[in-house]
Amino acid sequence: MGVMTRWLFAALVLCASSVAIACPLCLGGFRPSLSQQLVELGHSVLAQPSADGGEYRVLAVIKGNRPAGGTIPMEAIELDFVAPPGATLLLVQDDAWSMWVGIGAVTVEHASWLRQIATGKRPSDMNRAPVG
Repeated sequence: MGVMTRWLFAALVLCASSVAIACPLCLGGFRPSLSQQLVELGHSVLAQPSADGGEYRVLAVIKGNRPAGGTIPMEAIELDFVAPPGATLLLVQDDAWSMWVGIGAVTVEHASWLRQIATGKRPSDMNRAPVG
């Protein structure tokens, strides 16, 4: 094997290993968990599609304020999954977002449990010394 071939092989191995290192990032390996999202984001609700399917009716507020009119227009919701027909969805929104994002289908019976999770500490606040 010549010197040029060795350098080419070494460069190929280095490039391949850098792609392998990036894979977990590309696959979302560093996304916050659902509970972390509830803690971090300013608004979360449980909502169900209206009879005409044009909007979601808010059944329970988990965190933040109830949307105006108690409904969220269908076009203001982004779903990355196929929701079962008529399912109650957990929707979240940050103050900086115009859209609501669907996290998944959840029954209204879980509302108080979700509120407890949403009042948890942010990871950045966990290492701070208590004031007092």
